[in-house]
Amino acid sequence: MSREVSKKLSYLYFLMTAMVIGLHSVSVNSLGFFGISKDFNSYVRVFYDAATGSFFFFSAFLLFRKEHKYTELLKRKIYSLLIPYLIFNIIAFLYKDVLRELVLYHSLSQYDVKELFYKILLSTANPPLWFMRVLIEFVIIYPIIRMILNNEILAGGGIILTVILHLLIGVNVGYSTVQYWMPLYLMGATFGKNYENQFCISKKIKTLISVIVFFILIFLAKESDVIFYFYRLVSPILMWYIFDFFKKFPSPRWWIKCTVFYYGMHILVISPVAKTYKLFLGQNIIALFLAHIIVPAICITLLAVIAMIVRKFIPEIWKIMIGGRS
Repeated sequence: MSREVSKKLSYLYFLMTAMVIGLHSVSVNSLGFFGISKDFNSYVRVFYDAATGSFFFFSAFLLFRKEHKYTELLKRKIYSLLIPYLIFNIIAFLYKDVLRELVLYHSLSQYDVKELFYKILLSTANPPLWFMRVLIEFVIIYPIIRMILNNEILAGGGIILTVILHLLIGVNVGYSTVQYWMPLYLMGATFGKNYENQFCISKKIKTLISVIVFFILIFLAKESDVIFYFYRLVSPILMWYIFDFFKKFPSPRWWIKCTVFYYGMHILVISPVAKTYKLFLGQNIIALFLAHIIVPAICITLLAVIAMIVRKFIPEIWKIMIGGRS
């Protein structure tokens, strides 16, 4: 992979993380959208939603570019995925369930082993981390996916069959499962293993077509769950070509590359930021439109400040929390 492509991926991951934060922080419930601003919010949320599938696609793309020994891969992913996953869940649990109860009620609830299991191991304390859990499950079945990829016909058939399966059982069933994201993961893995060079080559015509298709699908996806599902399937490829200009950006600074930290910690800041924004700017139409950019930007800035503090004063913990990616 060239330096330009690697740089483009770093910025794209940062953008996708900001989109996920926007998806979770700018909503009807948090800011009280109404009228035309509510419709606008729906379209923006469709745009933001492209990030989730893109994370799965590019995670598979990067992993399957090379062969990995299974045992060594598991060891690496324990460090880069499982341990950060547990740490972020523990932090969320301590903040939301322990600290908040102490501050607000001056008491502590008692938790049994089953409750702690759900909150920490199944991420009910930090719901967005279902993504990391599913990614861990994909790593566990790495040998099966590698075997499928060794036959291009089998890989293509697997993508088609899993898409058909979703259309039959319902495109909204099992959202936070391996089964739901298998088509996108297989697509990313297939591109990474067999078509890396062709995929990485960008042309202006590809960018133009991607922009047109992307906007058409955003408007159509709002009206149809099936189209929304196909939007999720193709949005990683469209985003790759739309944001080709990222490769002309300067080398990304450390705070651009620590997206694992932002993703794992954003659940702690989105509610206070949304409430503060609403308190100061109210619910006028301009404030509601600007919220789609300003609220995620404030969240990212706040998380970057927290990251800077952790990075400077407890570097050992910092290295663990980012899974060695920065």
